[in-house]
Amino acid sequence: MHSYLTGLIEGDGNIYIPLNKEKKGCPSISISFPTKDLPLFLLIQKEINYGNIYKIKGKNAYEYVIGKLDGIVLVISYINDLKVIIAYSSISHLGVCILGIFANNLLGIIGSLVLCLAHGFVSPALFILMGGVLYDRYHNRVLLYYQGLTQFMPLFAVYLVFFSFSNTGTPLTYNFIGEFLCITGAIIKHPIIGVLTASSVLLSACYQMKLTNKLTSGTFSKYLHITHDLLYREHFILFFLALPTLVLGIVPNFISNILYLSSNALIYSVVI
Repeated sequence: MHSYLTGLIEGDGNIYIPLNKEKKGCPSISISFPTKDLPLFLLIQKEINYGNIYKIKGKNAYEYVIGKLDGIVLVISYINDLKVIIAYSSISHLGVCILGIFANNLLGIIGSLVLCLAHGFVSPALFILMGGVLYDRYHNRVLLYYQGLTQFMPLFAVYLVFFSFSNTGTPLTYNFIGEFLCITGAIIKHPIIGVLTASSVLLSACYQMKLTNKLTSGTFSKYLHITHDLLYREHFILFFLALPTLVLGIVPNFISNILYLSSNALIYSVVI
């Protein structure tokens, strides 16, 4: 039980939410990373879920789980930096991957692998939209600076809405398949932790939709100048990140059948 909770908190070597002041959090790495290199960093990041495991003893196990959920919500509630919001959103979803791994059952491990792959499509796309598109045009990362981008950047708005819904685990997207399997595996292992994880997914949808609504709806902000929509190269990159997210969300067995045998073997190699 305690080792299982540890996977949720510290499965990546203490880089999600630091448990002491000497350790730095992974969100700060994503925030400070150059935008052009972030997709590569995030593709590598999703492979490091089998990190160091430190055993949490006693009642502190539940306190750390609740503290993780409250900490993410608290940070997201009081920040207006676009890159920071996306960074913490990315890390919170990797926490669900860790939860699936330490469920130590077939559903949890397959869900973790699926969600890692889905995260590798969606999170880089959101960073490209925030940093590679908006920041390159307006040189500002403050959320309050933007409004009504749908009027002059409709294609950008379409991709933003699609990847935002994908990031929250909307049905017919690959993220939904991964999160559903991870949470189901967690509930089988420990119902209370599974319910807490499900609540964190709902909370992540709240701040993601707040971000999307602020950027796309309303009248055009007086602080912005009219600029062009997505360039061909930006559209090309985002399209080929959106395509597998949607296709694999509709036909998940294409990957899940491949993962079945290897995931079944992993159950016996994960120490709980």
